[in-house]
Amino acid sequence: MVGIPIPPYPRLVISTNRPVAEVYYSVKQFSGVAKLSITVAVSGSHPAGTMEVDLPLHYAFRGGCGFLCQPLAIAYGPARSTRLNFSAGKASASYDVSASSFGVDTNGVNAYAALPEVSYELTSALPESTVPPTFWANYQIPHARSYDWSSFPPASYRGGIRWKELLTLTTGDTAGRAALGIDHHREASDTTWTFIAGALLGLGGGALLAAIQDALSKLLG
Repeated sequence: MVGIPIPPYPRLVISTNRPVAEVYYSVKQFSGVAKLSITVAVSGSHPAGTMEVDLPLHYAFRGGCGFLCQPLAIAYGPARSTRLNFSAGKASASYDVSASSFGVDTNGVNAYAALPEVSYELTSALPESTVPPTFWANYQIPHARSYDWSSFPPASYRGGIRWKELLTLTTGDTAGRAALGIDHHREASDTTWTFIAGALLGLGGGALLAAIQDALSKLLG
């Protein structure tokens, strides 16, 4: 089976005046469009902030947005910035991306999920929290449980497959990364069938060569 490339990951830039407790990131794939849903939860009163989403190169927001989507980072494509409107300590935003597949890919043997790079900035001079923000990333991958994700184990399979990461404490970048899953049963099955096909081809080729040699021998006689 032919391998699949690692899907590129987007970049989230979150800036708030109150410490972020959790970030929930979800990707749901529909026909020709992927919906990114992001929720930021903070602690403290009167929260305010912004969030920027930078898409990978060669991707676009659905519907376009002209100069408002100009890349803000060299390594990324279009960007959108959103003011976070908090209610009960949470603010949410969603984005539609024109893509038949975004952030995940699978060929039945291997599966990838691309977790975004997250840049976090606490703009106030509040005392540093001792607990770093938790980042949750949720994806829809068919038969996710059949893959071995031991290189980066998921936190749960609730509502899809979910990973958990800890972000920088107050200000800094958390690099994007890809989670790799391998279906060892399917991998072994494909390897077996490849061997059988090769063996049959070898036997067929040998029989054909013997038949040609026999025909030439009789012809030249």
